Formats: sequence, C-alpha cells, structure tokens
Amino acid sequence: MSRRKLFGCLVNNIIHINMLARPCARLVD
Repeated sequence: MSRRKLFGCLVNNIIHINMLARPCARLVD
C-alpha cells in the first residue's frame, strides 16, 4: 500500500472515526 493512501486513511479515521474507521481498516488490510 502507498504511504500516502495510509496517511489519508488515518486522517479520515481521525475526522470520521465511526464512519470510515472500519472501511479504512479493511482497505489497509
């Protein structure tokens, strides 16, 4: 995975912890 994608995913988790936390974790995995 690209670091940029991981970083964006992390930012999304911080902004939308409940909404994107799970989809993001799934995407990273």
